[in-house]
Amino acid sequence: MGVSPWMVVKAFMIVGLILYMVFALVIVKQVGIMTESVEADANGVVKLLAWAHLLMTIGVIVLLILI
Repeated sequence: MGVSPWMVVKAFMIVGLILYMVFALVIVKQVGIMTESVEADANGVVKLLAWAHLLMTIGVIVLLILI
């Protein structure tokens, strides 16, 4: 049972997506800080988009692990 090139590519993709998930977490944190500082009508929408971005990132990681 050797290591196939597909497994190596998959491992690199998982590592890259985990790093991207850290970026998505930073976005959520920054949006939280921004909405505390700036009063705007679009704060709820921006928060929703940041969380949706994070959840989609987690979903793609789970999907890649299952494939």
